[in-house]
Amino acid sequence: MAAAFAIGLVACSVATVGSPLPSASPTLNPNQLALLSPSASPWVEPTRTPVPSAVVTGPPSPSAGMASPTAAASFVLPHADPKLEAYLPTVLSKTSLTRLSMQGSVFTAGGDMCILVCGDEPYRYAKELGISIDDVSIAFAVDDHLAIGMIAYRARGAATDRLIPARIAIGGYTGHGFSHGQPVTVAGRPATYLDAGFLNGEYLMTRHDVLFIVLGEAPGKDGSVPAYVTEALGGVP
Repeated sequence: MAAAFAIGLVACSVATVGSPLPSASPTLNPNQLALLSPSASPWVEPTRTPVPSAVVTGPPSPSAGMASPTAAASFVLPHADPKLEAYLPTVLSKTSLTRLSMQGSVFTAGGDMCILVCGDEPYRYAKELGISIDDVSIAFAVDDHLAIGMIAYRARGAATDRLIPARIAIGGYTGHGFSHGQPVTVAGRPATYLDAGFLNGEYLMTRHDVLFIVLGEAPGKDGSVPAYVTEALGGVP
């Protein structure tokens, strides 16, 4: 998992992040492919173009005059907000997830790089809430391929009843100004579906002064939501 995080840097264009179609890899096993399919996936990612990752190695051997092999550096997952991570699942749809968290300021204030979230999304969210980016922390529950099972935003100093409206105002991960929220009920709890186009979007719920996000298919005409959304948001204590 540590190595997977190391190659999690991918390029995407903020202007074209409108497609939340999954990008299933042919190397996934059948169970993972099923989870990543449009009909069953709790992991719906924007279209992204992978870029080669650099291999980070240790220092060369002191042996003079000889080329020696180098050891790959080990990567440690960040845990900037362990209490926030604790709200996220470790298993979703029978798939094991790894939890990690970062300060919002870790993400670039602009550009076209995506590291679990794209572009300046955390900065736009903090600005909409009227708080500093230093007051934002983000936790993720991801699988071995960095497919996202669930996201949690803590925005210190922001009123809880502003967390979902602010997310809608910035257009979620797509940044679409025309995005709108639809009230839904998930596991008996009030939530909001934020449309991202292409029959996919974000399910938003607040609890413990935290914004929880699950990416998924649009709700049915009867208001029903995908089972994995119910499992994820219903599992928040």
